[in-house]
Amino acid sequence: MYSNVILDIVHPNGIQSIPKSILFGYERKGYNEFTDEDRFFIKSYWTRADIRYSSDFLNTKLFIIYGMSIGKSDSWWWEHIFYSLKENGSELIIYNYTLDIEEDKEQVKQRFINNSIGEDSNISTSELNKIKEHIYVVNFNDQNDTKLFNMEMPTV
Repeated sequence: MYSNVILDIVHPNGIQSIPKSILFGYERKGYNEFTDEDRFFIKSYWTRADIRYSSDFLNTKLFIIYGMSIGKSDSWWWEHIFYSLKENGSELIIYNYTLDIEEDKEQVKQRFINNSIGEDSNISTSELNKIKEHIYVVNFNDQNDTKLFNMEMPTV
């Protein structure tokens, strides 16, 4: 038995081994409307995420967040993933690095929602609960490491 998987890994903030790719900054909606120097610190301005990645959200069935804080500085990504969960029934796995391995997974889900659409959204509680059913959280830390997708490296 085999599976044919088409995947594209996107590193929204760059790759550590490629120093020039590392992206620091924050997010601000409507950045295209601003002409001041502030927009030079806006992540989606530099990545042109709206042009390069917006269409990818329509066809993606599984999103995986690994090694990110799910903070507001990447809200462009979280918002687009959120609406893909809502509109397309996509799934999301969050690999959550935490010192407390028993951290409440519902809190992690809520942090994702708060940093994607905000706390004052017009989405009903029942809709949010339905979306949360498509979010899975895997807690890990240095003492309780997890292998991405739980895959073992083959021994040769």
